[in-house]
Amino acid sequence: MSIIESLSMFLLPAASEQLLPMGYIDPWLQLLAAMAAFIAASMTFIHRPLEEKKLHWLKVSPVPINALTLTIAMSLVHVANVTASPTYQSLGFQPALLYLPLVLTFGLNFSALRMISFAKNSPFRILVASGLITLAMVLQNLMAFTGVNLTSIYQLDAAIYSLAVVISGFLVTIALWSRFSTEKTGFWDKNLTAGLLSGACLTVGSLVMALASSEAVVLSRQPLRDEALLFTILDVVLVQAFLAMFVVIFNQLANAWLCSHAEAHLFSKREEQLSSILQTATEAIVAIDRKGNITYFNKSAERIFGWHTTEVLGKNVRLLVTDEHQHRHDMYIHNFLERGDASVVGSVREVTAKRRDGSQLPVRLSIGHHGSQGQHEFVAVISDISEQRSMAWALRENAKQYRALVSNLPCMAFREMTGATRHIVYISDAAKSLTGYSASILTGENGVSHFVDRIHPSDTASYRKVRELASRRNGKYDCEYRFLTRDDEEKWFWEIGHSYRAEDGSTWIDGVIIDVTEKHEAEEAFEEKLRLAEKATQSKASFLANMSYEFRSPMNSILGLTEVLIEETASPAHRHHLEVIRESGNSLLKLINDILDTSKLESQSLPLDIADFSLVQLCRQIEFIARETVQARDLYVSLHYNDALWEHYVGDSRRIKQLLQNLMRSALTKTEKGNVALHVVPTNDMVRFAVASYAYNQKETTPEEAVNTGQTLSATLVTQLIELMGGHLWFDGESIHGSVVYADLPLIPAQSSSRMREVPAANYALPPLEVLVIDDVQRNQQELRDMLLRQGVKVLTFTDLEAAEDVLKTQPVDAVFLDAYLSEEHYPSPQTLRAWAEVCRSERLKVVAMKLAADPTTDSEWEALGFDYTIDKPFISNDVFAMLANCCGGEGAGNVAVLTPPTDEAELFDDAWAFQHWPTTDILLSVIREFYTTYGGLPETIQHLLREQPEALEPLLKQAKESAKCIGFPAIEQRVTKLLGYVEAGDVAKAESKLEALQQTLDETFDRALAYLGVRAHELEEGTLGSPMSQEQFERKTEVFVSKLAEGQYDDELYKELVPMMAGLVPPTLLSQFVASIESFELDEAYHLILAVTEQMPMSQNTGVQGYGV
Repeated sequence: MSIIESLSMFLLPAASEQLLPMGYIDPWLQLLAAMAAFIAASMTFIHRPLEEKKLHWLKVSPVPINALTLTIAMSLVHVANVTASPTYQSLGFQPALLYLPLVLTFGLNFSALRMISFAKNSPFRILVASGLITLAMVLQNLMAFTGVNLTSIYQLDAAIYSLAVVISGFLVTIALWSRFSTEKTGFWDKNLTAGLLSGACLTVGSLVMALASSEAVVLSRQPLRDEALLFTILDVVLVQAFLAMFVVIFNQLANAWLCSHAEAHLFSKREEQLSSILQTATEAIVAIDRKGNITYFNKSAERIFGWHTTEVLGKNVRLLVTDEHQHRHDMYIHNFLERGDASVVGSVREVTAKRRDGSQLPVRLSIGHHGSQGQHEFVAVISDISEQRSMAWALRENAKQYRALVSNLPCMAFREMTGATRHIVYISDAAKSLTGYSASILTGENGVSHFVDRIHPSDTASYRKVRELASRRNGKYDCEYRFLTRDDEEKWFWEIGHSYRAEDGSTWIDGVIIDVTEKHEAEEAFEEKLRLAEKATQSKASFLANMSYEFRSPMNSILGLTEVLIEETASPAHRHHLEVIRESGNSLLKLINDILDTSKLESQSLPLDIADFSLVQLCRQIEFIARETVQARDLYVSLHYNDALWEHYVGDSRRIKQLLQNLMRSALTKTEKGNVALHVVPTNDMVRFAVASYAYNQKETTPEEAVNTGQTLSATLVTQLIELMGGHLWFDGESIHGSVVYADLPLIPAQSSSRMREVPAANYALPPLEVLVIDDVQRNQQELRDMLLRQGVKVLTFTDLEAAEDVLKTQPVDAVFLDAYLSEEHYPSPQTLRAWAEVCRSERLKVVAMKLAADPTTDSEWEALGFDYTIDKPFISNDVFAMLANCCGGEGAGNVAVLTPPTDEAELFDDAWAFQHWPTTDILLSVIREFYTTYGGLPETIQHLLREQPEALEPLLKQAKESAKCIGFPAIEQRVTKLLGYVEAGDVAKAESKLEALQQTLDETFDRALAYLGVRAHELEEGTLGSPMSQEQFERKTEVFVSKLAEGQYDDELYKELVPMMAGLVPPTLLSQFVASIESFELDEAYHLILAVTEQMPMSQNTGVQGYGV
């Protein structure tokens, strides 16, 4: 009968209900089995493995041994419980079913013990392991009944059996918890007491389940379940006894062997770890025996000495020692072993060692000794100190050079400790030659007071103030003062220093004192010469002013009489001579006027007569005079007055006419045959006058021919007139064909003036373009760059042709602007430019000729020279952008669009610009609050000043304009700019008529800005926004912020806290520069700016508030 069939018959109901009484149970057999089970179970828990990680199933460990012992311990109790009944003994026992549960329970026990075989076990693991062992105990108990022959199960009392299972499980949990819950360290834990306690709990649990099963399990007779091979009670007892003795002995022997193996593995691992530590140490470690033979040599020793470990092991250590110590080495070892002399052992010395190649190196040597069982070993730790020696030598050399440098400086270097007591801790030897006092006197106890006492009394107060301010703010300072030397010689000293705070809180000043006596004497001599020159200039101007009548009266008389004689004389010859006299006299009179005007300009005594005038009429007069002058010559004169200009402007029309006459005269004089054009165009906030000349077949003049006293005087007068009117003068190179002279003047349109023609300028939306400009005049390059960048065109400018060639060969440039008059010997032609561009682009490069507006060369002729398009000088933005649009395909192309020009009305509040320059809402709100407080009643203030103090209006309006521009109020800036023009022109009525519109713009701007920021007007007026800060707190925090900036540090919290309060104390222009430098993280610039800011802020020592406004 198979095991499966036997188990099936045991579980199925029997044919007859013949119950088998349990009857008498032998207690001695159960007691003997319990004692054996207790011993085996205790052996299971005495040895506890402490694994670091989960082991492989097949790895040899104490877990399967302990699981086998625990399985046999369970089997002893439950098998004895069945075999102790005489009723069951008479039926016999089936050995296969009696011992089959051992395999299953071993598997459960092995899984449970493997789960808790770690140094630290969680409660969950222990509870799961307890459940598995309890399950194994239940399985062993029930399977023991299947081993009884000719039986089947009839009844199982679930209540009694369940109670027994719970009690047994609780006892098993106690057994495992007491042994495995405590965290252990090491690799093995052997605890006899804990093992006995856990074994007792598990044995009691097995007995409880065995005794309960005797009452709960009832068997009946099953005749069909009969096995041929049966065990008697004696056979079962003998097998059980053998298993008990085997597992006890095997458990002890196996655990002892595993424990010793684990110790050996641990020692081997520690030895490997120690060896790896020694091998990876950066210091050389060498071990020798009592004879001086090397027994250990690590990797660092190989690197330092150049020997391999296999080459030095067993050899004497003298091969690492220099010759002077070789004969002493054995003596050192002998003295230590015989007399215990520790002069070498246990000390650290710096000695010289020897490498394999014979070179020597300085090392730091420390030797230790270890002796055990008559064996002595010396361990040396060697550090290569070559680098430290080199660094020490370098430091000594640097110190020597520093001392030499300081001693040879032509100034005094000093270090001073400030604070409650001042003390000069160092001063260079140059003090003796500069002051007459030695360094020891100045660094003595009263050195500072002795030095300060020798400063000139007039300079002492400013010297102390500068030093105290630098000490308080921790920053740089400089001051000049007079000093009386020991010989009472007065010298000028320039002191430059830097105050800083050390980590311990003390304040120090490092600086130098330079003797600038010779510089001051030279300045005084220069000032004296300048004074004499100014006096001579004034005398000359006074003489010319007094002699002006004497110069002009005779000439006017001569010219007047000449006119009379011309009218009365009938002879042609006489009339011709008289006309020559008249023309020569007019030329001489003009030369006299120019000389007088030049002298007035030099003495700055020439006034400007500011009034409204028609600029277009003035330019037409200049054109007419020039045209009449050159009637007899093949010279064409033209005027080009831009339609975007106004008709009337405010300025000195007489001086402007004088300026233009001189410019035109110079161009007409240089041009024998050709074209001369006067261009008048707007540029930014100025009016540009450009006189362009182009000559046909002009011969190049020699330097001797170019010298002309009249032209030189005219050029001087032109320069002085432009400087007098606040303009700019520049030239576009002199060539053999011609040139352009530019004069930019700041003219303001008159009140009642209108534009020449209201023609809106065409604006083009161009595709991304990259343009290269080649011109020998950098001003032309700058003009084009500024003009094109506003349309998003990338501009590259070069005067170096090699760089331009490299750009064309490496970057896909769309067009090249080339000066049409550059020499082909030094500059490339259009064909050469296209050849360069073919390296990186397949499309044909477009080359634009920059020509003179007066040049009559046709477009077809320029195309024949290789140019695609042309633009005129002076540059006009509309013409330049129209040409670029043609380069891209014209207005009909898909990548070019013509935009509608914007309206002239400026927006009230430019929020994008404002938040770009004022990074936080708090800072912007504080700036707007101060602007509102200062300029909210600006129209009333202007009206009052127009009546009482007109001269104060111009600086007020300029300051208001700059403030509005900084905050982002374009409409207010536009209104104030127009008012400023009316005030400068003296038109009081026009200015008063615009005040109401200004007040309306102010109100609308404030409403728009406050609505955008979410603030009500009454909150702004009442000052309820922001947290107030006392003057003392503000000063203290400002000082901390300045000191951090001086050290290159930035405190964002202090910055956001201080800037809003600064808004009411300094002008917005200066504050915006400081904020911009902080936002771009330019801390050095921010430091210098905040010093300028703090100078304008009221501190505790000041009495007034220096803000901005009225």
